[in-house]
Amino acid sequence: VRMKLPPLTPWARPDFSLGQAVPVLRTTPPTSSCYSHVERLRRREERTEQQWQQEQRTRRRLWRGPAEELKRRLDEFMGDKEGCQSMWIEIASKPSTRRWSWSHRCLKGLVEVEEPSGEVFLRGSLENQVLLLDLVRQCTEEWQGPIPRLKGKVKGRVKGRVKGTGKDKCKGKSKGKGKGKETSK
Repeated sequence: VRMKLPPLTPWARPDFSLGQAVPVLRTTPPTSSCYSHVERLRRREERTEQQWQQEQRTRRRLWRGPAEELKRRLDEFMGDKEGCQSMWIEIASKPSTRRWSWSHRCLKGLVEVEEPSGEVFLRGSLENQVLLLDLVRQCTEEWQGPIPRLKGKVKGRVKGRVKGTGKDKCKGKSKGKGKGKETSK
């Protein structure tokens, strides 16, 4: 059984001659969260770039002195005056520089120091970097030098980004031939 609905009210056309209800064309973009797709992408890129800059500034410190002196200091802070529980290895670097890596058996992560720039770089997970930063902060200064640009695949590894690329690059050479299909040559 259907209920009977009341009759609809008649629609009255607005009178535009009086200046009422004149449609207004918007000339400025909306101020709400309804930005254009390009604007949202630009803002996301800026935010990613700022996060990258901040992360790289906290991972880098400045050491004024020879690299071996930093090793000796770090060993002392760890209570190992002889340096028997740490490893000090020269690692590959650019032709005009020397780069050293310090690690300790009680800590995860690495402390890298580069000569002659004095850049100290912390490697490891975020938790490990915090521990190493507390250790290195005692004898180093804040890094004010250049920071490498954010590019390519590194963008996906910046904090806060958890999305995948959306494409699987391991497709193989099947070229659309499924199981059971005959191929003609």
